[in-house]
Amino acid sequence: MLAGFVKRGVMAVTFVIVSAVGLQGCGFQPMHTSSSATSASSTQRGVISARLAAIKVDEIIGDAGLKSRLGQILRGQVLRELQSNGAAPTAYRLSMRYDLEETGLGVREDDAITLVNVKLVAHYDLIDIETDKLLFTGSSRSLVTYDLVQSDYANLAAQQDAHKRLAAEVARQVVTRLGMFLSQMP
Repeated sequence: MLAGFVKRGVMAVTFVIVSAVGLQGCGFQPMHTSSSATSASSTQRGVISARLAAIKVDEIIGDAGLKSRLGQILRGQVLRELQSNGAAPTAYRLSMRYDLEETGLGVREDDAITLVNVKLVAHYDLIDIETDKLLFTGSSRSLVTYDLVQSDYANLAAQQDAHKRLAAEVARQVVTRLGMFLSQMP
């Protein structure tokens, strides 16, 4: 019995070591870093982090052309992912708009919907503030599902949670793509 635990422990340690070496070999680098790092790749990550922090995020407009709670949540998530505290000088402006689509699925015998798919598609433009030139454009999307139950309150809470999960995922995608773009700039 003890030999099985030891064997699993050795396999786990071996997996961690092989994974770490594998990630180093493939060129994986985190975009954000602390200021205490000194290597050349760390310097590049610091430059990318500084560029990301220099992005001003405009108010986010919804599919009806209106500001909404989801736009506020999405903007907050993007700012969190950018790790921007507003202290860096602004060099770029991020303009975003989104489309939200909710589709009822899982119809019961009495034609009541029991499952909802929610899709969020965010379209964004990165603009150089100095020249007002469009630098990068893209779109990110995410899909989540939630159950509908007999309670209206539970359904509202599930919908709000779905919107938060969508916003978090789309924000991660947007900032990752912006980081990749900014890492290629001179």
